[in-house]
Amino acid sequence: MVKTIFLIVLVIVILSIAIISDSDNDKKMKKIRSSSLAGSWYERNPEVLSSQIDTFLENVPKDAVKQDIIGIIAPHAGYAYSAQTAAYAYKCLKDSDINRVIVLASSHYSVFNGIAITDATHFETPLGIIEVDIDTVNALSKNPVFEQNENAHGKEHSLEIQLPLIQKILKNFKIIPLIVGNLDENDNKTAARLISKYLDDKTVIVASSDFTHFGARFDYIPFDNNIKENLKILDMGAIDKIKAHDTEKFLEYIYKTGATICGYRPIALLLEILPKDSGAELLKYTTSGELTGDYHNSVSYASIVFTGKFENKKEDEIMENKTPEEQGNEEEYLSKDEQEFLLKLSREILNTFVETKKIPDFHTNEELNPKLKGKAGVFVTLTKFGQLRGCIGYIQPIEALYKAVIKNTINAAVHDTRFVPVNKDELSDIDIEISVLTPPKKVSGYEDIIIGKHGMILEKFGRSAVFLPQVAIEQEWDLATTLTHLSYKAGLPGDAWREGTTFLVFTAQVFGKKE
Repeated sequence: MVKTIFLIVLVIVILSIAIISDSDNDKKMKKIRSSSLAGSWYERNPEVLSSQIDTFLENVPKDAVKQDIIGIIAPHAGYAYSAQTAAYAYKCLKDSDINRVIVLASSHYSVFNGIAITDATHFETPLGIIEVDIDTVNALSKNPVFEQNENAHGKEHSLEIQLPLIQKILKNFKIIPLIVGNLDENDNKTAARLISKYLDDKTVIVASSDFTHFGARFDYIPFDNNIKENLKILDMGAIDKIKAHDTEKFLEYIYKTGATICGYRPIALLLEILPKDSGAELLKYTTSGELTGDYHNSVSYASIVFTGKFENKKEDEIMENKTPEEQGNEEEYLSKDEQEFLLKLSREILNTFVETKKIPDFHTNEELNPKLKGKAGVFVTLTKFGQLRGCIGYIQPIEALYKAVIKNTINAAVHDTRFVPVNKDELSDIDIEISVLTPPKKVSGYEDIIIGKHGMILEKFGRSAVFLPQVAIEQEWDLATTLTHLSYKAGLPGDAWREGTTFLVFTAQVFGKKE
């Protein structure tokens, strides 16, 4: 009997150890970002929190609930102030089959360029754990606009505040958590283009933003009387631009009025992503001044929904919106015929412009290959008797490939300040080489640079310089020699590359033709 009991106990101990071991291994495989807001911005107790959100949702009138939601603007203050307003938008997702939420959050604690992604695999709130769509996050990270930035994600409330509300509405969903930093017009369009590739009828985008922050506390007092009425007028001016899907006028309004809308960048990105024919409706507008009765310091909250469907793009349109790296093996990106077309185009542009100072008309037609109309970084290099005669291009994929070839052929011929402009007497001696680039990606250090494969960008002390992949091979330089010359090109000491330097790399498909 004693032996039997001992064996039972032993089995239980072994099973317990195995379960604990599996649990530990599971935790090691996951990187969970724990809640930093529970107990302050919203309730820590899951039952109390769940009940509160249920109440917020029940308070939303049935006639305020809209269908076919593809985008949301929701506030991100503490739940006591803004959750009731946010509930108007989130209730519209109830009973939907949404299984992925892209959260575009604003940054309150970190200043940076681009969009911050995280290596977290899960986010945790008192209501449970949410899985991150790692595959999509990793795909976005291939473009330098998206960069891992854990500091930005660290204690940012504008992202996490949305999660319990989403958890109460949706089941079995993943999130794509993005914190939007400083974006210029090109980066905003690039980010929108890349995100758009992953949209489908089961995805919704949430832009997290409060509206005007008024008062001495926020260093913004554009008026000192009729505050309640004037605040609404100010906020509605911005909301009208949002409902019109007018990104440019919305940003102009922010700059002109100084309106302290903390999530204006996520909103601008959302507007760039959404189909222009999608509907937009303001469901609820409130202010903290209305809730507290004190307008000396007041924050505005709006719940806005966008209705419609994300378009299923044709394959040609999808290809046009992809960079060479995204379309497949960059070394085989362009066919021989496509290369020949670009070289012929470049030659025609070079000869005509140098001889006439005019750009020949070139009109696209439906037969132009989608790859040639797709955006890509491009350099055009001109040589004469094997010596450099001009080289200018774009690192980033900012316009259609064929247009970039046209512009940079002219730039290399007459705008490279290292050389006098090409004249018509030497046209027959000029050789053309075109380099089609993949988007630059940051590497941890110069040790990651592969000579012959990587083009490289060096950045330090506000200075930068770039070498195409073929430069080191043509000069027969090793890595140290290449980086020394790259430092000189950036106006830095020859050994500047050894420490404190940022490096980005790219690859290129290089082709040329002698006349």
